[in-house]
Amino acid sequence: MTPEIRMELLEAIGEMCRYFPSYRLCQMIANLGTLAGAETPDALARLTDAELSRTARDTVRRRKECLGGNPPEVLEGDTLPAFLPEIEVELVRRGQHNPELSFAQLVQHVAEQTRAFAPFDFWDVEDADFLRALREQTGALAGRLDFGRP
Repeated sequence: MTPEIRMELLEAIGEMCRYFPSYRLCQMIANLGTLAGAETPDALARLTDAELSRTARDTVRRRKECLGGNPPEVLEGDTLPAFLPEIEVELVRRGQHNPELSFAQLVQHVAEQTRAFAPFDFWDVEDADFLRALREQTGALAGRLDFGRP
């Protein structure tokens, strides 16, 4: 993963969110994985950021064409548009600490952490739970850094 490709992917995820506002992040990543030919969690984890970005961009392009370039309305229950900015910041931070992990692997890792308080499979992880797991990991990391412990 290069920082440039990761940023391109994050931009594509933002566009996906704009044109598919009802998707949850994990649902979006699972769908993109399937479209890219990754039909299992292990295959999803092997997708590169470039492959995921390319698939997201192609999907957005087709969606824009279908909608005449006008994104759909964000409905009351659509949570990702509101949470995505903070989620992106935290995932960028995780990526900097774990540059060997693909974006899909980072998302899978955080989704797994949600199981401590929300018993959902990857596809069904709610954005609020995903963000909670990110915040809790950030707090735990900050606590270790503050005390100088590894």
